[in-house]
Amino acid sequence: MRNGSGVNPLTLRQTAPPSVGHHWKMILDCRGHAPGLAYVAGFGAPLAGHPTPAGELLVDAFASRRLFWLVAPHSGVPVPFATLVPRNVGLIGRALFVQVLCTGAPRMQLSNALDVILGR
Repeated sequence: MRNGSGVNPLTLRQTAPPSVGHHWKMILDCRGHAPGLAYVAGFGAPLAGHPTPAGELLVDAFASRRLFWLVAPHSGVPVPFATLVPRNVGLIGRALFVQVLCTGAPRMQLSNALDVILGR
């Protein structure tokens, strides 16, 4: 878990590390937000912290390739996400940098980031 300068809430966690050929499960806590959408995105590089109106961006969405993108509605409660890690041994050891965004009043909010290594 990484949180830059600490301005983002610690609302993203994983239930277990991702492994090739299995579902990787994460939970985003959107409590305190009116109903909206929750977005999860994984990128190939971290970012030290880029200020935005929604908090600090901690993944390099500018220069690195987006590896996956998930969207789910939320009603102001924790939202589970699951994504299948492809059964590809070439992914073992690859770094992945993930951050989420909760929408809904009072405002959009970025979370902490998860920096993970696939297959471990």
